[in-house]
Amino acid sequence: MEAINLNTTENIIDAYGIKPTLYYDVEGVLTKKDGKDIVVDAMVEGRQVSYSLRIKEYIQSQVGDRVEVDKESIVSMRMEEKKTEDQSGIGEDIIEDLELQDPEAKSNIENLVKYQIPVTEENLESFAMSKKYLKEIVHNIDFETCVKLLDMDIDLDGDSLEKVARALQRLNEDDGRIHIRNILGLDRKLTYSEAEVIAKDIYGRIMGRDIYDSIIALHGEGLPVSKENIDRIMEVMDKLHSLKGYEDGMLLDIFREELPISIDSLYRAKHSYGSGSLDENITSPLYERFIVEKEQSI
Repeated sequence: MEAINLNTTENIIDAYGIKPTLYYDVEGVLTKKDGKDIVVDAMVEGRQVSYSLRIKEYIQSQVGDRVEVDKESIVSMRMEEKKTEDQSGIGEDIIEDLELQDPEAKSNIENLVKYQIPVTEENLESFAMSKKYLKEIVHNIDFETCVKLLDMDIDLDGDSLEKVARALQRLNEDDGRIHIRNILGLDRKLTYSEAEVIAKDIYGRIMGRDIYDSIIALHGEGLPVSKENIDRIMEVMDKLHSLKGYEDGMLLDIFREELPISIDSLYRAKHSYGSGSLDENITSPLYERFIVEKEQSI
């Protein structure tokens, strides 16, 4: 008898409708609203994208409002990239008119044009300074400076990049001075062995080095070494580490939407959307574990 081929993964999945889709949070401008069917327009990596969403509950926002749709509330999603006119020549014309020679300035203008942001002196300066501040922040804040900034009432998550960068600059200038704690010998740092003991008291088990660094930094500033404070530091440091590989597109997406540029907004922009093709159908690999791929003879 002829062998029956059971290696029909796609047919099985399609037949039983078990193919899962991984949705993600969607942020943008609400452009259409029809009951639980809505359309949200957004900029993703320099491209205009329209999301047609079916959601679980009615949305209270009105057309024209900026909305954030949580992935858990999305029933179905369809993406469509909007075609825009080629504006590559516009940036070249502006660069030629201004007789710019600086490669970075040229790149900034080209990026503003690509993301359809008005090329004005104010926008160019703001974009350039935002890049400068972000670079200073992600490369110069360690556990110790993180704790010191938090002790200065700096909201590392929500404060603007400018405010955080200026506070960091003041802190670096202050670190060059001799303090009474240094003279009296009160600034002794905990050892990793001591931090390990404290961590075990808090978490009930041996933790990683990042936790110990947080404990040492908190102790060094005379702040309470609590789980809440440690977790707060870890959250900030994780976001900063994630943003070390930032791209200009992240800044430009937020800049174009006229949102506050902060560590949290940049982190959310980086993780709200997939970095792959917009046409890619993202499917969980887990379902493949339940498919038998072999040939069986009867």
